[in-house]
Amino acid sequence: MLTQRLLDQLKAKCIEQQYSGISLNCRHDYGAAKKVWANNGFYPVREKNGRGKGDYQVVTWWWANSSAPSLFESYEGNPEKINGVIDVNTLINLKENDISTAALTGDWLVNEIELSITKETYVELLRHEEALVREESRTFAGRFPMVEANDEIFDEKLKELEAILPLAITPQDKSDRRQLAYTYSANIEVFITSDVDLLSFADLVREKCGMHMFKPEEFVLHVDETLRESMYRPARFAGTRVSMNKIASLDLNLAQTQFRHNQERKSTFTRLLRAAVSDVHNTEVYLIRDGSSQLLGMFSMSSIADKECVVRILRINAGSLSFTLAAQVLDSIIKKAIVLMVEQVRIVDSYAEISHQLLSTFGFYLINNQYVKLCDYTARSLQKLKNIMDKKVHIKGSGEVLVKELIPCSTASPLWLEKALSPAKALDADVPIYVIPIKPHWAMELFDHRLALEDLFGSKPELAFSYENAYYTATKQIIQAPGRIVWYVSKGSSTKSSSYGKIRAISYLDEVTFGCPKELFKKYRRLMFLWDLWPGYASACR
Repeated sequence: MLTQRLLDQLKAKCIEQQYSGISLNCRHDYGAAKKVWANNGFYPVREKNGRGKGDYQVVTWWWANSSAPSLFESYEGNPEKINGVIDVNTLINLKENDISTAALTGDWLVNEIELSITKETYVELLRHEEALVREESRTFAGRFPMVEANDEIFDEKLKELEAILPLAITPQDKSDRRQLAYTYSANIEVFITSDVDLLSFADLVREKCGMHMFKPEEFVLHVDETLRESMYRPARFAGTRVSMNKIASLDLNLAQTQFRHNQERKSTFTRLLRAAVSDVHNTEVYLIRDGSSQLLGMFSMSSIADKECVVRILRINAGSLSFTLAAQVLDSIIKKAIVLMVEQVRIVDSYAEISHQLLSTFGFYLINNQYVKLCDYTARSLQKLKNIMDKKVHIKGSGEVLVKELIPCSTASPLWLEKALSPAKALDADVPIYVIPIKPHWAMELFDHRLALEDLFGSKPELAFSYENAYYTATKQIIQAPGRIVWYVSKGSSTKSSSYGKIRAISYLDEVTFGCPKELFKKYRRLMFLWDLWPGYASACR
């Protein structure tokens, strides 16, 4: 092609004469000419009024560097930061402070990431019909460093991408491939886009080119994973074979599919999840998986300045473990809140399918479409705990509320208020305390998570997640409820246990029932059970 040969000779002459670059003016309405300039490394810098009239008066000034990087010199971003190239839609959304790119503007990211654009960004901006919008967008784009690459390297990388991606039909498709080629040429491993069609080829591009394509929120997670790698490693959940880990960038699409309620709009859940994962310094999102890596549940926890935790996402997939898993998740939420020393925990996910009874068991009470749990960190007399009932607490969305209006009063047990305000403790509660030995195996299965970590396979989820159990005994000692049970680990039959001879748990004793084993087992068969001298008791009952 004659035009191409002339341009190649002109570029060679400029390099020979050591000119900094080539500039040219072209009428904005010359569509074919603009394609030629864009395909030959030129990009539009600014526009001005020419000598034409009406729609023909706008002239675009194009520029191409003649001192392009050599084969061994291409822009590779900031070596001290995590680098990523943003597409034009991400650029526009950043300019307009759109919520979809809010994740990229966090203060903590300033010293961690370097966002860049490419020449093709300016070409794409030129397609907008309004001159003022084009100018404002170009000005904003000027805030970002621009990726440049040697022409030969660029052409080579473009051909690689075209070989694995579908044929580009529209100008936008062609620009997408050129954006990726510039990123690939510059050895930058991250391309940030919200283009759903382009993202559908993310796995293929990563496999063939080693380049990641992320949505903005996925990129933020990728950065946090890089900086805090250990926090994203799977860990046993409650010492079981079920694992829990912080949600990673590659988990987002699957999580959106698995945990969106069938009555929930996709866009609503996407915004909710996007906001949660973007706020990595104040919000943690966890995924729970079974031994085969199938997703079982997901929950988020956000720390708020005024000493509260907000759970905006709480989803448990239906299954044989769903009820006991929900109980374990609630227990985990409370334990994490206690570490943060928050005064209240609010569950605001209206699609959390957890029974009211289970929530109230863990001290969550319904008020204005949210479940609230108050936390007290003192060990005081029962009367002083009762005095808390007459105090007011501020609950977002409800204002000042008397504690006794939130927590229903109960006279069934002197420990009811201690449970509601856990981890509070009533020092003078008039209840018996029973010290009971338990074998290491059962301690591991039921509550000793540290002991479970010493076992290759861990504890069984159906046992470890059970928050209510039955204990069968043939003891002649009179046992009364309500009370407390203090469990200490006795000597095991095989290897030494790190918990041997130690107190490892305290349980509430809610009920005592007498009867024959068969009758009792039939009545409490829904519960996990322990037994002490079961055979002797069975014989006596016969």
